[in-house]
Amino acid sequence: MGKKKKNPSKISYPLVQVVWIDATSSAEWMSEKKGIKLEAATCHSIGYKLFENSKKVILFADYNFDDDGSIDIGNVNVIPKSWVTEITEIIIK
Repeated sequence: MGKKKKNPSKISYPLVQVVWIDATSSAEWMSEKKGIKLEAATCHSIGYKLFENSKKVILFADYNFDDDGSIDIGNVNVIPKSWVTEITEIIIK
């Protein structure tokens, strides 16, 4: 008889929303006055929190399970922690 395949129904990583500030740029010609008014972008990312320390937060958006029950992850985003303004856990009922 072959080995029974594991098929976990959920993962142990928390689902979070991270609000963070990112650089923006413009290649157009503009006045100094207009240039001074440019702002950084406030970004909102939702994903599973793979890792967090004082330097970075790593999220992944996609995953699948291998035959042995281990997880493969995709769409990984590394956000410098100094850019993060808020992390909120999302609870799915």
